[in-house]
Amino acid sequence: MDLYGLMQRLSWPRGYSGRIFLICFIGTHIPLLALVIFTLVSGGWHDPVARWAFLVTLLGTVAGAIATIFAIQQMLYPLHRSSRALEEYVAGRPPMELPTQYHDEGGRLMANVQRTLLRLNQAMEELNRQAMMDPLTEIGNRRFFDMQFDRVFRDSAKGGTDLSLVILDVDHFKAINDLHGHLTGDSALVQLAELLKRDVRAGDQVARVGGDEFCMLLPGADLDDAEEIARRVERSVAAVTVPGLEPGALRVSYGLAARREEDVRVEDIYSRADRALYAAKRHHRDRVADDGLSIARDS
Repeated sequence: MDLYGLMQRLSWPRGYSGRIFLICFIGTHIPLLALVIFTLVSGGWHDPVARWAFLVTLLGTVAGAIATIFAIQQMLYPLHRSSRALEEYVAGRPPMELPTQYHDEGGRLMANVQRTLLRLNQAMEELNRQAMMDPLTEIGNRRFFDMQFDRVFRDSAKGGTDLSLVILDVDHFKAINDLHGHLTGDSALVQLAELLKRDVRAGDQVARVGGDEFCMLLPGADLDDAEEIARRVERSVAAVTVPGLEPGALRVSYGLAARREEDVRVEDIYSRADRALYAAKRHHRDRVADDGLSIARDS
């Protein structure tokens, strides 16, 4: 380790393989230097045989140095490849594929780096998945919803396409928890999440954004399409049986909003859908309300 630290102080060569070659070069040229010194001291430089011996040794040393450079580059392949794979992964790129069929120290290094990166990548993917998922209902959480909402809003504004949002809120959810217990309340939320996943279209996104509040993000849907989907969910909720609750006890209010040309932020749509939701709740709940005048439409 002391030699490694000493080599770091050299301004040239700066590369790892270059420093290894420098050590090899010095080591292999000691015999040549010894021969030169001996020839000069002994006065044998005037001997033609000695001169030829020196030239042959010099040419052989040069050829050996060139071969050594090539060999070092090849033998350091596992180190270079593993270092490159780590740098690529740290830069946010997918793990590089490293050869794993070799069994010496270099081969084991590449195999271990490959396994470590793959396991780390799988762990990061799982952590990202968990960070975006509501653990109870196993649908997207608020972070997932915010990211998706921002993305589809930009796409809709750029392409001039429809985009609608439905906010759902379980009516009297606190009473369900208080009267029937939190396990029953959790079961109601899980059932509702399953209905949402089943009743939305391909490409739609559903998320639990609060305790008993859910959102349906509907790219390509105008207000009429959003109401049709909300009505479909409403019928499914009316027919569902939640263990521990009376039939029909699970009721939900819905607030609908569609993107308008003047909308510049996702909050513009969300606030209208939120106002529509509370308009539905003011009208005896269990209603679907749109963002036109925040007037509830009876079920």
